[in-house]
Amino acid sequence: MKKLSYEDRNHLLDQLKADLDWLDQYEMKESVLRTEKDEQLYKQKSSSSRMISHQLSQHALIVRNHLAYLLTDTMEVMEIAMDMDPDDDEKYFAYRELRRVYLKFMRAFKRDFSNN
Repeated sequence: MKKLSYEDRNHLLDQLKADLDWLDQYEMKESVLRTEKDEQLYKQKSSSSRMISHQLSQHALIVRNHLAYLLTDTMEVMEIAMDMDPDDDEKYFAYRELRRVYLKFMRAFKRDFSNN
């Protein structure tokens, strides 16, 4: 699975929104007014939206996992820096803030990971 660029991701989101809007309009249409072409297009849009949603979900998981690794690496570096100079108040406050964010993220990560 290739990494999505910002433009690719926005394009997929726009396409998903357009598909879902079309599906909503189709479902609001009276069943007697739906043509065979509409029904075929419904199947296409439904399939397309399902694939795009799955692709975006997979990339979100990849990004989440990558962020977890980066945060863990950053915490390890900050802990080493604190061990080297434990009396630096500015570094200590930055470490405490990073640790708070890290623990909050990792709790959410663990919860999300167990759900997937």
